[in-house]
Amino acid sequence: MQLTIKQSRLLEMLQKGGIASLIDEGKVENDNLDLIISCSKISVEIDGNMTVESTCPLFAVKVELEATAKNDIAVKESGSVLVPTKEIIQWVKAQGSEAMVTMTFKAFDRPKYIDPSEDLDPQTKGKLTLKHSGSLKMLAKDSAKSGAKWTLDSLDVSHFPTLSFDHLGNKHFDIRVDNLERIVKRARFAAMDYDSKHILDNLSIQTWEDDLYIVATDTKRCCAAKMELLSDVQNSEESMLAPHKLLNEVIKVSPKKNTVSIYYNKDKGRIYFLQPEMTISIASGEDKFVNAFPKISALTATQYNLVAEVSKEALAKSVMTVAMVDKDCSLFWFKEDVGALIMKAISKEGKYRPTVTKVDALSISQEAKFVLDGGRMSPALKMMVSESVKIWRSSDGKLVKVTGEDDPGFSYFCVSIRNKRYMQELSD
Repeated sequence: MQLTIKQSRLLEMLQKGGIASLIDEGKVENDNLDLIISCSKISVEIDGNMTVESTCPLFAVKVELEATAKNDIAVKESGSVLVPTKEIIQWVKAQGSEAMVTMTFKAFDRPKYIDPSEDLDPQTKGKLTLKHSGSLKMLAKDSAKSGAKWTLDSLDVSHFPTLSFDHLGNKHFDIRVDNLERIVKRARFAAMDYDSKHILDNLSIQTWEDDLYIVATDTKRCCAAKMELLSDVQNSEESMLAPHKLLNEVIKVSPKKNTVSIYYNKDKGRIYFLQPEMTISIASGEDKFVNAFPKISALTATQYNLVAEVSKEALAKSVMTVAMVDKDCSLFWFKEDVGALIMKAISKEGKYRPTVTKVDALSISQEAKFVLDGGRMSPALKMMVSESVKIWRSSDGKLVKVTGEDDPGFSYFCVSIRNKRYMQELSD
């Protein structure tokens, strides 16, 4: 393999195509397998394409570009290498953006073998043996004729699994990357950052009345955010679970103005993201857990009664104040006679004295009193774009919904809490 490529082009391809080898979620408890996962496969063909690929159990990506002068690529010899992603990115990044980088692979006369540690099971040992098949020589030169050289060993490319994007399953929708980024950011606060069972660190993608929503929950709160699509929803009867950390990695390497087509293969348990010059596959949450998530249809169909409308900014300040005394619970009392929301927090075991705040309401439709987890509400208020929010309570009194007057595509739901510290206040 031999090619010359502009530094900025090479760096972009490595940062996108090598992302699966860099994410924390890709780590495995096996030194040699981890060594393969930490590498990117770089391939070129004369009169063909240049590709950069990386993969781990949860994430796979392939970046492909025509190897032409228009794309600042000149190929003298076809071939492939399998090299450490982090190291080659660091070296390329250190060169000037206008530098031209020549990459030349030379096979070893005799491959260098890497054996696993001695404590491995003898039956496993032979299967895990790796080999370096040659060296990749890197030469960078800029217009001032200054430059740098570096040589690194390449693993045999046969160690890299074949990435197949032939059976994508059903297409679901098209969306711009910047819209996907915005909706994931709005929803992910309600999900668990990490769930050992890998259920509640997912986002649920569901359809309701021809619209697509992302639903997130940590069992104590839930939010539903409507997505802005570029196509009609297809296969609307299928819901899917997408790990929010993996979605973030997809967004990170995707140009914000790109349109991405999203496919779901339920049998493989994979979600595919197709966009110009790049295809990404991520593991979906297990299908058996789809029904563990609140259904947007059920949340929307529940009968709610409007309690009050208040300033979002004033409510956010009040929630933050009472959370200093009790971050898990606070009393919400909408008093018609004073036209205000009275909030009270009582600390656990009397560590702090109770605190009370007052928020003048824009309107109160009915007097109501309930206990909520105010601390968990704060990030939801930050995600709402309206200047005022409406507070609703379900007919059975178990659920509370918060919506924005100018933000109909976003709703926050939480459970009314029964806490013994507040029983006296609730009964008064």
